[in-house]
Amino acid sequence: MSRFKQHPMLPIFLVVFFGYVGFSLAFPIFSPMFLDPGHNFFKVDFSMRLRTTLLGFVLAAYPLGQFLGLPLLGQLSDCYGRKKVLSISLVISLAAYIASALAIMLHSFWFLVISRFICGYAEGNFSIAQATVADISSGHHRVKKFGMINMAASLGFVFGPIIGGKLADPQLVSWFGDDTPFWFAGILILCTWVLVLWQLPETKPVESRSEPKNSIHPLSGLMIVHKSFRKTGHRDLYLINFMFYFGLFFFYQYYPVLLVKRYSFTPSGIADISAYVAVIVALSQLLIVHPLAKRIAPRRAAILGAFILAPALGCLTIPNFAIITYVFLPIACIAMGLATTNWQSLVAHSVPEDLIGEVLGVNYSMQILGEILTSALGGFLAGFFIVSLPLVVGGVVVFLAALAIWIFTEDKKETTTP
Repeated sequence: MSRFKQHPMLPIFLVVFFGYVGFSLAFPIFSPMFLDPGHNFFKVDFSMRLRTTLLGFVLAAYPLGQFLGLPLLGQLSDCYGRKKVLSISLVISLAAYIASALAIMLHSFWFLVISRFICGYAEGNFSIAQATVADISSGHHRVKKFGMINMAASLGFVFGPIIGGKLADPQLVSWFGDDTPFWFAGILILCTWVLVLWQLPETKPVESRSEPKNSIHPLSGLMIVHKSFRKTGHRDLYLINFMFYFGLFFFYQYYPVLLVKRYSFTPSGIADISAYVAVIVALSQLLIVHPLAKRIAPRRAAILGAFILAPALGCLTIPNFAIITYVFLPIACIAMGLATTNWQSLVAHSVPEDLIGEVLGVNYSMQILGEILTSALGGFLAGFFIVSLPLVVGGVVVFLAALAIWIFTEDKKETTTP
């Protein structure tokens, strides 16, 4: 057992992987469950406009929970230790997945919304995973390990929708239904919890922890985000992070819309493209990001990736599917992996060690805020103008973020530890 405890990346990798599987397996479920009159979750007389509105509520519940939970869990892990807070968050997440399955079985909309909110709140533990990586690594090893958890997230997005779609299909197994994927996610979270208790050492020793603050409570995450902008030393990092992911989420959320409108893609086809993207991002971590980490500083690699990603997003709007799929989409995915991994490493090295959990938690919350705002603005752009405009705007914003990284950050030397 001691041999495993020398490798904390294994449980951290699986925490991220199983968390993203559990999150993404809901993607192919909610839309048909809410919008298909053949499903009996709602009464037959519910209008399509009402169904669509309610679908928006349930889709927003998870990221809203994450937005509030991420900075709080990061702060708690700075005060009480990574392992303890991560273990508790996994127990809450397990209960939330069970509640989601029961809500679907009982046809209870508000129970489902609340359970998804709590699930997102608890799965803000991604900030703890990032902080754990920052605790145990430095230099190019830190970039490599951040790349590993990004790869875990990408793989989770590959397998999650496929698993969710299959487990909800009663034609495969008679007792499968819309609730089955959530029971399965609960099993994954339970296995992760056992693994964390067994194999994850505490990477935040007592002597390096910050003092607990009286302001810590379930809604303090929102106050942490607000107060973070009053700390001028970190404000630039938060704003750049928001800009970068605000632009990036235009791709994640509105490239599928472009596929549907321009090429008449089905949900199955979109799932295939999503898996294709995730595989390229994952492979780029192994074949490009990791080797470059020994040769290029994180700041320069992040700038390079963002400057390549920006025009690649715009090129995805050209009306030639073959060129997009085999030329510009791989370029965008590789640049995305290069920029995101090195940017995370740069942020982690730019703050004091006793604040890493809090800062990474706030940073990830800013990503989610970008996702929420992208949803609203992108829908307006695609609906009132042209369907490809969100990708163009996303490319422009990513370009501005690259300029901001170049202007407002600087290279920092750090010692390398294994």
